[in-house]
Amino acid sequence: QQQQQSLDTLLHHYQSLLSKSDNAIAFDDNVSNSADHNGSNSNNNNNNNDISSPGNLMGSCNQCRLKKTKCNYFPDLGNCLECETSRTKCTFSIAPNYLKRTSSGANNNMPTSSNSKRMKNFEDYSNRLPSSMLYRHQQQQQQQQQQQRIQYPRSSFFVGPASVFDLNLTKHVRLDNVDQIQLSKTLSLRKVSPTAQFILQDDFDTTLHSKQEYEVDLVENLVHPHGHLLVEIFFKLIHPFLPILHERVFLEKYSRSYRELTAPLLASIYSLALQYWDFHPALLGFPKPDVTAQLNNIALETFYARVGRPKLSIIQTGLLILQCRSECHNNWVLCSSVVALAEELGLGVECNDWKLPKWEKDLRKRLAWAVWLMDKWWALNEGRQSHLILGRNWMIKLLNFDDFPLNSPTILNSLQNDQSGSSPSSSNDVKNHQIAFGNLPIFNINPTLEDFKNGTLMFQQMVSLSIILGEIMDTFYTQGSMTINKSIEQVLKLAKPLQLKLREWYHSLPKNLSMSYATPQKLNSNSTLTLAYFATEITLHRKIICALNPQTPKELVQVCRTAARTRLVAAIEFIRDLKNEHINAFWYNCSTGNLMLIGTFAALLYVTSATKEEAMIFRDYVRNYTWVLKIGSKYFDKLSNALNNMHLLFAQIPGLLTDEPVVVSPNSNINSVNPQRSGVQSQIPIQFNVGSPAMTEQGSPLNQWKNLPQEILQQLNSFPNGTTSTTTPVNPTSRQTQLESQGSPAINSANNNSNNTPLPFAPNKFLKKLHNLHQMLRPLI
Repeated sequence: QQQQQSLDTLLHHYQSLLSKSDNAIAFDDNVSNSADHNGSNSNNNNNNNDISSPGNLMGSCNQCRLKKTKCNYFPDLGNCLECETSRTKCTFSIAPNYLKRTSSGANNNMPTSSNSKRMKNFEDYSNRLPSSMLYRHQQQQQQQQQQQRIQYPRSSFFVGPASVFDLNLTKHVRLDNVDQIQLSKTLSLRKVSPTAQFILQDDFDTTLHSKQEYEVDLVENLVHPHGHLLVEIFFKLIHPFLPILHERVFLEKYSRSYRELTAPLLASIYSLALQYWDFHPALLGFPKPDVTAQLNNIALETFYARVGRPKLSIIQTGLLILQCRSECHNNWVLCSSVVALAEELGLGVECNDWKLPKWEKDLRKRLAWAVWLMDKWWALNEGRQSHLILGRNWMIKLLNFDDFPLNSPTILNSLQNDQSGSSPSSSNDVKNHQIAFGNLPIFNINPTLEDFKNGTLMFQQMVSLSIILGEIMDTFYTQGSMTINKSIEQVLKLAKPLQLKLREWYHSLPKNLSMSYATPQKLNSNSTLTLAYFATEITLHRKIICALNPQTPKELVQVCRTAARTRLVAAIEFIRDLKNEHINAFWYNCSTGNLMLIGTFAALLYVTSATKEEAMIFRDYVRNYTWVLKIGSKYFDKLSNALNNMHLLFAQIPGLLTDEPVVVSPNSNINSVNPQRSGVQSQIPIQFNVGSPAMTEQGSPLNQWKNLPQEILQQLNSFPNGTTSTTTPVNPTSRQTQLESQGSPAINSANNNSNNTPLPFAPNKFLKKLHNLHQMLRPLI
């Protein structure tokens, strides 16, 4: 027995010698190849390191060898692409890898004589060992290899500053070669920068792996054998406008096996691509599978089964599911779950200095702003409070050109195939298709690289617009702001800079994103961006209309309602003029809600009309818009869904959709938003600070708007005529009599003459001041 123990000890000794020798060779290979790799790639573009391989550094790791995949190792990270994606640590087998490398002569430049001697001695000695000992040792070695092979993806949890894992404590702990601390058997802490760290958790096992394979098989069987064509459609027509996946990594995994992807991610991609089934030439002869509802249900159910294991892929899945559910109600819980997952993964923190590959940093930025975009628009469409606040829990820099891939592998491959298979008769084939399929519009769904860049540019512009929308929502539609910003004067003061930002955004749009930009027989998604702009403007003017009350001067009411009417007419005409290339193109998931918002705004102007004639005008606008939606609903589901949802409420409003008599009470509807004060009106109903820095810096029209009622003038300076004058208080009763007798505001202004007698405005001077008012309110008109 003692002899057997000594033999075991000696055997382990030889194992350790082999391990040291193997690790030394691997280290030398790593250093030499890493130097060559860094030198050769110094002039390459940053985007080229997406899936670049440093030349099989250290051979293939255990996980890549088990999956029989290419091991793309990142020297600066200490991990390969596969292990980094799954949040596991690269491990390398010892004896088997050594035997393969030395026998095949993969590294002929390295001296192998000493290693060969060691192996020969080891083989001679192992031949003299008892068979029982060899069998027992082989069993132990197999068990160790099996434990090493089962390395499932780990979940990540961002460690916030108030966590028990304080940065001031963890900086005193020794880290391993990948900057990790093993806290327990299933938990480790990884520092990606001096100020950022994550908890990595092993929470995936063989049972969950088997269940995941069953779910993804179910998804694939629903669309088999057209899955690869649906993936192609997705990356051609959808992904450029919602670039939240790393296309090269996804395609590499999908080309090996669809089982390397998760069921909810694959189901949402298939569901979105099925919308364009009829436009792919290879699918024209096949019936479209009626599986969209099944795919959406599988995606939603399996998504919620994974929310407890945060990864970037689950955020990608949630965003795509929200896009799939654009026509569904009650998406706020799902949107909030995506926001919570983004916080779990630290997407709201700037990651430029983190120890991550550039492709992952870029992906995190795009994902972060996609989450921001969804949060703002779903908050608007469903009347909720947004979660994300710039400068507080969102510290990400705006996207730039370098944060996007230079091209799309799918589009490049399609262009190459078109060039190799082009023929003079290709244009005739398109014409023949148009004749054969009658009214079915035939579009070229093969985008160019310019189309790809336009898609990413649209995503950037949509993010910029959502930032302005978020500011509008925070200013006027939070519970706190609604109790403070009630007066029309305060609303106008806050609305002016927001309107200027909107105008600047619109005028700075590139020409290739405007509605006038079009290419024959190609889909055009610029309409979804223009609709979002109209919705943002309407959201701002909606607050202005609701802030008007019976005490508001008639001139101001007319200016505000005229500006609102101008926006409404432009939006209705925009929807009316949509063409097939717009209708069949990509639309963001907020588009249906934005279509409904136009109708809501028209109905709001109807119920707040002061006269029967004005009410009839806005009633006709509502009916005209519903007719436009009804005609277009035959070809466009979003118009149909918007019309059906609007009709639920509009049918309950007397006289709006029916021929009932229009009964107008000028103050009732406005007072429902801003109730009139009971009792006698005060001489100073609204309080201002004329010289406040906010009003001066913002250039509020209130500082220069002087033809207001006498009560407000008591809080303002007189008209800007180079001198300072005072106003004379007027009794409220006499003031009301004066207004009723003249039919227009008459303001007693102080005169700079010798007797200082207050005189009323002459009509021409009043019109001039009204013109000045119009000039000050031009941003809102």
